[in-house]
Amino acid sequence: MGVSSYEVVIIGGRFVPAGRSAATLSSGVVELRWRRFAVADGVAGVAWACYASMLGYLGGRAWQDSFWKPFVVGLGVATVVGGAGELWRRYQRGRGKDVLGKDLDGAGRFEDSADAGEREAEEAAQR
Repeated sequence: MGVSSYEVVIIGGRFVPAGRSAATLSSGVVELRWRRFAVADGVAGVAWACYASMLGYLGGRAWQDSFWKPFVVGLGVATVVGGAGELWRRYQRGRGKDVLGKDLDGAGRFEDSADAGEREAEEAAQR
């Protein structure tokens, strides 16, 4: 089983203000299995902790007497990373794929095949 867009949202959401809550709620809405969520959330937590620790260590020494310099650098980095992500999404969409390279259906949507198969089986059993 590979990485799905659900895991990408959980990991990426850790780095966005209020993103962790939104990613957690959306994982519940799409009925993501708790084991997949726990692994993605663990990876996200470790990545965020390393990022925040190194940012504090390196940035604190370099900019200890200035507020505006780290603010401008942080805003610039966030803009570049967000813009690069959006450009990549548009490029992949033009190729008929999602951000991770999975094929989209005709309506521009995709589903995680493992979760979709389970949901279809559950829906068929309820009929």
